[in-house]
Amino acid sequence: GMSNSIRSRVRMAGIGQPSGESFRQKSSMKRSVQGMRDRQTKRHASAWAPFRNPVFRMLWLATVVANIGGWMYNASAGWLMTSLSPDPLMVS
Repeated sequence: GMSNSIRSRVRMAGIGQPSGESFRQKSSMKRSVQGMRDRQTKRHASAWAPFRNPVFRMLWLATVVANIGGWMYNASAGWLMTSLSPDPLMVS
C-alpha cells in the first residue's frame, strides 16, 4: 500500500478532488444541505409547495400548454385524414 507520507502529499496536492474542493468543504456542504432538509421537513409538506417556485411554475405551465397543443394536433390530424378519405387503410 501507499505510505503515510505519500498519502499526505496526495491529499495536500488535491489529487482526486474534483475542482479543488477539500474534504472539509464537502462535509460542511453536506451538513448545510442536511440542515436545509431538516428545516423543510419540519413544516407540513404540500402537493402545491413546488408551485411557490416561479421557475417551476412557468416550466410546468409551458409543459401543460405543449401537451394540450400536441393532443389538439393529433385530434385534428385524425379528423383531417378521415375527412379526406374515410377508407381505414388510407387513414392509418
